Amino acid sequence: MRETLYPPIFVGGLMKSGTSLLRKLLSRHPEIYGGLETHWFSEDFASGFRDGSSKRQRWLIEFFDFKEADVSGLRAVTADSDDFFDRFMGLAAQRHGCSRWVEKTPDNILHAGRVYARWPDALLVCMVRDPRDIYASWKRNQKLSLAVFLEQLGTVIEIVERLNQEEPQRFLALDYADLVTSPREMLMPLCERIGLAYDESMHEYEGDESDLRKLADVTGKRSATAESLARPIFTSSVGQWRGVLGDDEVQAICRLVDGAKPAVSWIADD
Repeated sequence: MRETLYPPIFVGGLMKSGTSLLRKLLSRHPEIYGGLETHWFSEDFASGFRDGSSKRQRWLIEFFDFKEADVSGLRAVTADSDDFFDRFMGLAAQRHGCSRWVEKTPDNILHAGRVYARWPDALLVCMVRDPRDIYASWKRNQKLSLAVFLEQLGTVIEIVERLNQEEPQRFLALDYADLVTSPREMLMPLCERIGLAYDESMHEYEGDESDLRKLADVTGKRSATAESLARPIFTSSVGQWRGVLGDDEVQAICRLVDGAKPAVSWIADD
């Protein structure tokens, strides 16, 4: 039955760019299944997918409400971790009566080549958000340093520019501010792009605490992203960098974007 599934959808982008919100909205479509991020491309996933006792596998099973017996059967018939991941997500989608699946891990954007090699018809969507707002979230949540942020931002801008030029049929850059201010207008053409009729429930989002509860139950941790997903769609984080970032931080971010001269718009008009 796995062969009957439509091509998958991958969502990526910088951490705190809105990838979780897009995954959540897409998975409200009755034909699309999505769950918490899997990090399917990571070394610990690749080296430990046959080990049901590894942390990554234990979390994966619990995140998706599987039992070890369900997953051990998949491991027995798979050649590598990508094949296992494909079968795992396909089974999860079928269990929920869906014809396709969406996977959101921010670093998906760094693995476009691997995505297209394994799933030639997949759509990779990158969330593009004003990097000043992204870094404001990093700063508030005590994520990585400005230097690390600038390095990652430069890498993602370069990848987005390349994919936008080279993969117009298989890649889409979606603006976060547009998504939260006009979700229906953004999601309708996205559904058309993937060959599905639009479902009104996608933008009629009033918040969902399931990710928050699942993360707490499985990992014992809280997540600012999951807490945001428990709320209806909100626009208050657009322009949040004002009052959070210093002038030197704003200037460093703007300098990098200006120097890259991207065709895709990153910095919002002030």
